Amino acid sequence: MSLFRIVGSLSVASAIGSTISILLLPLITRLYSVEQFSDYGFAMAVVSVISVISVGRMDQAIISGKENEVGPAATLGLILLAIVTGLCLTLLPLFINTGMALIIALNIASVGLFQIAYGIEFKADRIKLCSAFTFLRIGLIPMSQIATYQLLDNPTLIYSIFIYSILLGSISFLTVIKNLKKCSRQKIIELLTYAKGYSLHGVLNSTSHNIPYFILEMLGAKVILGYYTVIDRLCKAPLLLFSGYIRQYFLKEFSKTMQVEKGKIASKYSIYLFCTAVVGFVLLLLLPESLFSIALGKGWVDIAHYLPQLAIAFVFIFMNPPLLAYFVSKGDFYIIVKCQFIEIFAKGFFVMGYLFLFQDDYSFIILSMVSSIILYNILLLRKTVTDKGR
Repeated sequence: MSLFRIVGSLSVASAIGSTISILLLPLITRLYSVEQFSDYGFAMAVVSVISVISVGRMDQAIISGKENEVGPAATLGLILLAIVTGLCLTLLPLFINTGMALIIALNIASVGLFQIAYGIEFKADRIKLCSAFTFLRIGLIPMSQIATYQLLDNPTLIYSIFIYSILLGSISFLTVIKNLKKCSRQKIIELLTYAKGYSLHGVLNSTSHNIPYFILEMLGAKVILGYYTVIDRLCKAPLLLFSGYIRQYFLKEFSKTMQVEKGKIASKYSIYLFCTAVVGFVLLLLLPESLFSIALGKGWVDIAHYLPQLAIAFVFIFMNPPLLAYFVSKGDFYIIVKCQFIEIFAKGFFVMGYLFLFQDDYSFIILSMVSSIILYNILLLRKTVTDKGR
């Protein structure tokens, strides 16, 4: 199936789910306070970091591997997920309150099941089913948030994660359980070797993206964290999912492509995606600031000030999928990890610089994330261009 058919099908599902999220966002921001969104954002940031390694990247091993590796990879991914979830249930209550720890652990389990299930269906070219999964993953978020408000006497936004996790995990488990197979010792070693290389990059990448959550939480900047959560979780999430589908497509295609051609293809499509994202960014800038306060409510008046800052980062994130798929298909995790380390150190440097220059104006922490993301993706593109002839 061609790139345009696959991405088109998945993007339609993503667009429908995102449209539901956007249409319901004005209602949700009136049901819950900015402070509740900050707690929700912090919890989801913890989930984002841990869920990267929860299945040992076996979802990507399923997609990029051979047909006979699907069952063993799914089985090993499920075992790793059980171990990670158990560790979360044991260790997280030492640092955060027990209720939040239980909800986070449950969400990690459900996201891990979804990753394995989606990888299985994508490998089998069941794109319509993948589209349904895509819609559910995005669309269930606002529906669970509204359901929480209706069902509980004292509703808190973070409780919506519990309902969401139960629904997503149950649906995903039905797919995973049908594809489990015994895994030989040799196959386990091979898959764990893959997981070791890919998981390190995943943890670094996710940690880097979520550093603003942890810093703003430590600084007690609840209002800015609430704004950041709405933009990042409810607006950016569809974009990241969409770029994730593109990366999965290229992972699958690069497993069939000659080595010399991979770099050329990755570089070309990366530039195409970048140009597409620039058009979207320009359209965003044309929207009047008053539109956001009217849509979200009086408590969210200043959110429009932060949206353009993050949108610049989204432009560069959008060019990332073919580049990452290129290095993963080569097994060249060293380049990815090296660029990621540079990004994290740059982000730390930028954060300290902005705090020193602007002191109590924590909004500039967002600029630190934007600056480092731009640097990371430019480094990856440069490495791909210089490496494409090898």
